[in-house]
Amino acid sequence: MKKSFVYILFLLFIVTTSCYKDIGNYDYVTPEKPVVEGVKDSLFRAVIGDSLRIFPVVKHTLANTEKLSYQWQINVPHEPWKLNYNEKDLKIIFGEKPGTYTALFIVTDHSNEMKYFYDFKIEARTEFTSGTAVLSVESGVTQLSFVKPDYTILPRLYEGVNHEQLPGKPFQLLYINRQSLDFSYWVLGEGEKPGVIIDANTMQKGKYINDNFFDTPPSVKVGSLKVHPTAVTVGVINGKLYMGTNQTSPLSPVYGTYGNSSSGDYELSPYFIMTNDYFLGFNLKKKQFVRFNGAGAYFGTDYTVIPVGKGFDPTNVPLDLVYLTYINNSASYAYGKDATGKIYELKFSNSSEIFYTNYMRVFKANDLITADTKWEGSSREVIFFSSGDKIYRYNPVNEEVKILDTQFSGKAISMLKLIADGDTLVVGTEGNLSYLDVSTGKNGNLLRTVGGIPGAPVDIAIRK
Repeated sequence: MKKSFVYILFLLFIVTTSCYKDIGNYDYVTPEKPVVEGVKDSLFRAVIGDSLRIFPVVKHTLANTEKLSYQWQINVPHEPWKLNYNEKDLKIIFGEKPGTYTALFIVTDHSNEMKYFYDFKIEARTEFTSGTAVLSVESGVTQLSFVKPDYTILPRLYEGVNHEQLPGKPFQLLYINRQSLDFSYWVLGEGEKPGVIIDANTMQKGKYINDNFFDTPPSVKVGSLKVHPTAVTVGVINGKLYMGTNQTSPLSPVYGTYGNSSSGDYELSPYFIMTNDYFLGFNLKKKQFVRFNGAGAYFGTDYTVIPVGKGFDPTNVPLDLVYLTYINNSASYAYGKDATGKIYELKFSNSSEIFYTNYMRVFKANDLITADTKWEGSSREVIFFSSGDKIYRYNPVNEEVKILDTQFSGKAISMLKLIADGDTLVVGTEGNLSYLDVSTGKNGNLLRTVGGIPGAPVDIAIRK
């Protein structure tokens, strides 16, 4: 009887609660979702080192769009792993490596703190596969730009991609192709970090030259570098000869890293000669030419001197070296200044253990040489040099000095560079690169001018 009573009460409870009427008295309103056009599920193509621009259209009628904020989030395969930008329109210089990147456009409605996510992808391509990298100085700031094959200029790339400036007082730009496995530019200048190694595909900084040592010296001062046939750099750092290690696979992370310098009692001028068999430099401490073998071991003046013609003593050259160039196996030229300021010309040639001396004589164009003179030696055994706004062609065989046809209307020459197997001389002046025809029978007529260079060109490197 008691169980029946309990059961009846339970049924009454169910019937009573089932009859309760839901009056629907709620304040909840479904928030409006912003309508975003031009982003979701889209694929944007970005040219590395160039501008990436995305302008989404955001519609939100029920809420004030001033209460919306925006964030772009690009996933990258390295720290910090995500690149974030807090603007409605994405306007950046894209500096990642070639590939496809996933990304989000995030809209936050601050009236209710709801977030909305719109995914898209970025396909990164490079415009740096072929063209000319240009190192220049613009109002005291070092710039790295790129001239495409159609002569379109992508200016000020390094700072735009890396958000930092290059070393000051730049003097050299190298391009390294490591067996088609690694492409890089080396920018050399002055300062605490006097060199930067840059990915040639992206213009992203790889590392500073200070980081390219197994044991970094307390300070690093670069004289000049050359690219060895093994695609490592070799040259003068802190007055000593350094050579990147080439005993491992080019894929090794230590390939090209500097070990110890070549030991010896010497201090090298920035100018040096590199061949497959030996290196030749000028010892500033004793003012003499010194040699190194092909592996970089120091042999000093341990060579046999054979005069050819008047000759000179290569172990005692009472000059301050101004320029040194290797022409071919039978001719190298050095130019030096004596205590009175007079310029002398030295001609010689070398093998790995023999120094052939031709002559030491007063340079015929003494009155044209200034502290700002640029030099460039040609394999045709002629020397080009600048003086103010003019360029001269000098033939050491007959001492002929001839001004080139193209004039630069008062603009100082900031760079000389021979390309195209010596047939074309590239001249740098403020804002311009001028290409002159110096092939056989030509006297520097203007082929073309590329304008829009930021500042005065210092060096160029061509990638084919």
